[in-house]
Amino acid sequence: MKVGASNNETNSEESSGYLEVGRFSEEAKYLHRALSGPKRKESVIYPTLRRDYETGEVKESFNAIVLMPKERTIIDKIAAVDKKIQEANGISYDDTRSQFSRNLRYVWIVISRDLTEKEDVPWIGPWEYPSRISKELTRFQRVRSTKDRYKLGYGPYYTFDVIIEKYYDKDMMRKTGGNKQFSTRYSIEVDPSCMPMAGKLPVELVENPTYAAEHMDQVMQLYSKVFTPAELNAINEYGVSLDDLVVPVRTDEEILEILKEQPINFNATDVVGKPLFKHCDELFEEIKNMGIRILEGSTMEHAPALPENTDTPFEEVEAPNFENTESVKEPAKKPIKEKPVKEKTNKPKEDIPEEEEIEGW
Repeated sequence: MKVGASNNETNSEESSGYLEVGRFSEEAKYLHRALSGPKRKESVIYPTLRRDYETGEVKESFNAIVLMPKERTIIDKIAAVDKKIQEANGISYDDTRSQFSRNLRYVWIVISRDLTEKEDVPWIGPWEYPSRISKELTRFQRVRSTKDRYKLGYGPYYTFDVIIEKYYDKDMMRKTGGNKQFSTRYSIEVDPSCMPMAGKLPVELVENPTYAAEHMDQVMQLYSKVFTPAELNAINEYGVSLDDLVVPVRTDEEILEILKEQPINFNATDVVGKPLFKHCDELFEEIKNMGIRILEGSTMEHAPALPENTDTPFEEVEAPNFENTESVKEPAKKPIKEKPVKEKTNKPKEDIPEEEEIEGW
């Protein structure tokens, strides 16, 4: 794997697979070292029904469709209609959110200190970041030293650890009656105990795209100073790139095929039993009037006709955690609230002398 790849957003059309990625599912602190990113991901997660081929039971589930950025699809048309119906029923535009709205995330490949059980076997894998966290992380690497404006304050993002915290705003929880969707907050900061190259690296390393390739001797020295031998070995053996992580569908016909195999469950409810589609009848009829074949196999009353026998095993898709998602066209949110770190997170010991420099830099 190439460390530091894709310092800008990547929308490659050469993606070759879709992998499960880590998410900030719990209210907690996470200690990460970013290695590569970000990769933009726009997806729609909708309720469906699947048959458990071991028991034969039809179960409620969710399916994800990854969409091409900036490409308008039939899914986007349905989302727009859904929002208009909500507005017509007295819901303000700012509060409308369709089940078919795109969710925007950024995928990074990271070392998770929290999931690393042994120092000689670091956990490396993909992780989804909210856009605010992703943007703040890329901003960190451009911060300049207060002592020398020609040096980086922290260094490229792969040279320092970050502490990311997910928490719920208590005042907002109280105002919204415990609604986690509107109360979720994130903070991110550089781990002050793990930024060994602070103030030591030239700004060109981040600002000039060709600089690293022109100074490979120094870059290799840098790797040996910011990673342990076990981490370097794990990085070299990790065979997944950012373009392996997201495979978007490209045509409406592909979407229709997916919806035919995994129909929409308009009767779906959330964890507390409330309907996911608040104006289901109106939406169902409006889609039919549009003449879009999105409803083939979908249900208002009964489970769709699913095959009785197949070699494909039942795969459970994780239900969307909407307090942990962000709409692509969502209004701008408030700046990230920085919070002090109150507890120490376990991480590999750093044995790099603070005064050590890289020859030539």
